[in-house]
Amino acid sequence: MRFLLFIMLFFLGGCGYHSSVANDCALLGSQDLAIQLFTNKTAEPFVENILANACVEVFSGDNHTTVVPAAGDLVLEGEIAGVDHIALSYDLNDAIREYRVTLRINARLVRRSDGKYLWQGKLSRSAEYRAAVNRTVQQDRLRAALREASNWLAADLRADICLMSRTD
Repeated sequence: MRFLLFIMLFFLGGCGYHSSVANDCALLGSQDLAIQLFTNKTAEPFVENILANACVEVFSGDNHTTVVPAAGDLVLEGEIAGVDHIALSYDLNDAIREYRVTLRINARLVRRSDGKYLWQGKLSRSAEYRAAVNRTVQQDRLRAALREASNWLAADLRADICLMSRTD
């Protein structure tokens, strides 16, 4: 009977673990955050828009930070340093079956009032997509992979910024 009670308490009570990064980011605090379009230093068109949309979505999920379109207390800015495509797998006829795209960025969190860099870092994320005979389909798959890599990068950006603020 005690064992059954223990099991019920264990499963119904939950483990108590939670991500403090998701809820607590001292560096962002309750300040307004402007997310600028990253400078695209690659030949990949519109990748800066995909990354900006992902950053807005991730940082808007914070209950304490307000993402604003222009002049915020803090500014997230940077460059897209590279978009690398590599063939990942081949079929029996030696045709490419799958690609990996890697998105590399340099980012900074700047306090607008004095221009001080509060955080800066280099990050990269990859995503895979299947090759297609139809060029339009392959471009759509590439865009989906870039969105996936951008979503991960935006989450990494927020986590790195928040973790850095917890170690100071």
